[in-house]
Amino acid sequence: MGRVSFEEPVENTIIEEDEPVNIYPYENTPQNKSWAGALPVKQGLYDPELEKDACGVGFAAHIKGTPSHKIVSDARNLLCNMTHRGAVGSDARDGDGAGVMTSIPHKFFVKNFGKEQGYTLPKQGQYAAGNVFFKPDTEVLKETLNTFEEVADSLDLRVLGWREVPRDSS
Repeated sequence: MGRVSFEEPVENTIIEEDEPVNIYPYENTPQNKSWAGALPVKQGLYDPELEKDACGVGFAAHIKGTPSHKIVSDARNLLCNMTHRGAVGSDARDGDGAGVMTSIPHKFFVKNFGKEQGYTLPKQGQYAAGNVFFKPDTEVLKETLNTFEEVADSLDLRVLGWREVPRDSS
């Protein structure tokens, strides 16, 4: 790293406080119809008219990262207090995808992965799990799984198994 230098000595710089400083290209003008002028003006591919607002987000965690079921129950209570995010809305039968994101205990993965895949998982922290959504078409699915595994292999990662999540489409 080089040394920081200033063209003018800092102690001699006078800051005019009469003029508001605007370090971002935000404008509170009639052309910028975004809320309170807090979003950038329309430019390039960005259009503030296309902004969508999240109506509620909540977080529950243990400050020291200690796993606890209390975190899950607190998160559930938080979600249920936002009734419009907790599967209740204009169509009470269908939720809007709101839910709780949580880690799943390593012991649970070891037990269930071994049963379903016949494979022993590496130690905790040496593997990852994820949800991936695919097209139901059999040929497209095969091709997509192959592509996924090729990309993983190119990154020196190994796909240990696939599991179709049980679902009720009735």
